[in-house]
Amino acid sequence: MKNMPSAPVPGIIGGLGPASTVDYYNGIISEYRKTVKQDVYPRIIINSVNMTDILDDVAAKSYVSLTAKLADAVLQLKNAGADFALIASNTPHVVFDELEKISSLPLISIVDSAVSYTAAHKWKRILFTGTLFTMNNTFYPEKFTKSGIECIMPSPEDREKIHHIIFPDLEAGIVTPEMKKDFQAVCNPIINAAAAGKKPVEAVVLGCTEIPLLIHDGDLPLPVINTTAVHITAAVNYMCRQ
Repeated sequence: MKNMPSAPVPGIIGGLGPASTVDYYNGIISEYRKTVKQDVYPRIIINSVNMTDILDDVAAKSYVSLTAKLADAVLQLKNAGADFALIASNTPHVVFDELEKISSLPLISIVDSAVSYTAAHKWKRILFTGTLFTMNNTFYPEKFTKSGIECIMPSPEDREKIHHIIFPDLEAGIVTPEMKKDFQAVCNPIINAAAAGKKPVEAVVLGCTEIPLLIHDGDLPLPVINTTAVHITAAVNYMCRQ
């Protein structure tokens, strides 16, 4: 095996939740190996934080506290040897811009990764799904709008339904056929109504890193934008910039 330069070491703020953190770990290893085409396994550092503490700050909109906790988690990753960091969750990205200003490591945004992926596919109108907090916030629609992409959010009632599919079971890695049917029952009428109008939806954003545990390509009548997968690709691209 040929020697190759050491790749930048990714640091993952994980545990948000544990099941999707495993997806990040496996995904980065698999995609990196496919990209470099060598029998190597990249070094990865994971800082698994207390999800309850993070979600308490999110629920209370205690953004200063949330930013400080994430900044501390990044510093711990740096001290452990990480060269850059990513948060393995969509919801905490509400404070990404503030975190980036004080971060001790370069950060890769899941939001920017998803928007770039959508723009590269030339999709102009997408349906967004995620946690209730993320769907009720503006940090995703604002970034999509800046790239000329219209972000359609479900109705308040449908947002509640999606959120309760995610919490508590999906967040804990529990997946059942009934949960998939419930998710499809929310999304399909929105997609069909848009298709019947003048502005059809072109793709569905899985804007929670747990939703890809449940929904895959082919489960909806439109392409899905797996935010976990595009975030992993962005991390591997960073690692391979030699």
